[in-house]
Amino acid sequence: EFAAKPAHSVSAAANPDAEHGEHADLHDVSPIEWIAWAPILALIVVLGVYPKLLFDITDPGVTDLIARLGEHLP
Repeated sequence: EFAAKPAHSVSAAANPDAEHGEHADLHDVSPIEWIAWAPILALIVVLGVYPKLLFDITDPGVTDLIARLGEHLP
């Protein structure tokens, strides 16, 4: 039965003006959600453009961990 029906995302992409009945009042993202996501999205963009910020913070710990593992591994 499922194979005969197209996936909702496929049918929605093919016919964006389709009626959605009981789900017509649902929207993609509310302004409150954008406000909550904004800092996370900004951090993702900043670290994607300038990853050295994160590497400078994690480098000393990673270097120490590798040195300690090197002492115990053959």
